[in-house]
Amino acid sequence: MSRKILLIRHALSEANNRDNIGKPIHGSWGAPLMDEGREQAKELGKTLETIYGIDVANTPVAVSEIRRAQETAEYAGFTELQAYSSLNEFDADDWPGLLQDLADGHPPRQLLDCARELLANPPEENIWITHGVLIAAIGYVLRVERYGRQYPYFCEITPITID
Repeated sequence: MSRKILLIRHALSEANNRDNIGKPIHGSWGAPLMDEGREQAKELGKTLETIYGIDVANTPVAVSEIRRAQETAEYAGFTELQAYSSLNEFDADDWPGLLQDLADGHPPRQLLDCARELLANPPEENIWITHGVLIAAIGYVLRVERYGRQYPYFCEITPITID
């Protein structure tokens, strides 16, 4: 039976506070949200409630084990968080090469394998707060149109359907 999932990229964090703000980068697991990120997450909660009709305070959410994903959920208003290692940010030695491969439409096999494994063994929650590069890979596997770009913006909601 098919399930509808809302994939959400975490809010802006100190891990993204570099010259390449807005690009998926590999940062510290413990990096907190920036002030702007906390505001993004609060707006996310409002959007989920008003547009999607989700009572965030009483809806369980799947998050990565990384602080910025968990803080995004908390600032959005979620109180039932379940962390999954399968939602963690993809670890790559060569981030510029990874980003270029994704931009060229050729994600590395290892990244696609991570996305396929996640989709084959998904969290039970229907809302997942995770990382841009993993969302890009899931989109590639499921052929989700990103309107000419590979990566979601911070706190962007990407609806998908999985079997």
